[in-house]
Amino acid sequence: MRKWIKRLAVFLAVIVFLIIALILFLHTPWGKSVVRNEVRKYLVNKLKAPVEIGKIDYRLPAWIQIMDLLILDRQNDTLLYSGNVYVNLRMLKLLQSSVDVNAVRLDDIVLNVSREVHEPHFNVQFVLDAFTGSNPDADTVISTIDTTKSAPWDLNVGEVSLNRIR
Repeated sequence: MRKWIKRLAVFLAVIVFLIIALILFLHTPWGKSVVRNEVRKYLVNKLKAPVEIGKIDYRLPAWIQIMDLLILDRQNDTLLYSGNVYVNLRMLKLLQSSVDVNAVRLDDIVLNVSREVHEPHFNVQFVLDAFTGSNPDADTVISTIDTTKSAPWDLNVGEVSLNRIR
């Protein structure tokens, strides 16, 4: 019996050590670079458009900062350029289906929204479709997923600061 308790204690200690090591790794410059590359790949796959991210910085679980974000539209024109996006939020609230944002700061933002006369939608429609599930290619995947309704998320936003927005 003692042998099993000792093994269980060692197993739990290894799990705790691995979690702490992962958190420490994510706060290193190399870890932040890995996160930046994964976020970029996710956005490129989701939007099917070119995306570049200069730098991601964060202090978990308090704030996230994205610098030099560039999203191109389907014609390879600048759709969104962001010099600096800083979001101070309570990330642990996300586990409770709540988004609690203390402060948002947007600096040097350029958003080019347009619509051709003969087109029914604006040039940002592909972004909206990618994140709302209106993509016809995704319908086959969605039909195999359980789509029961979940409780709505609470959204609380404190201070919003906009600087040099165009």
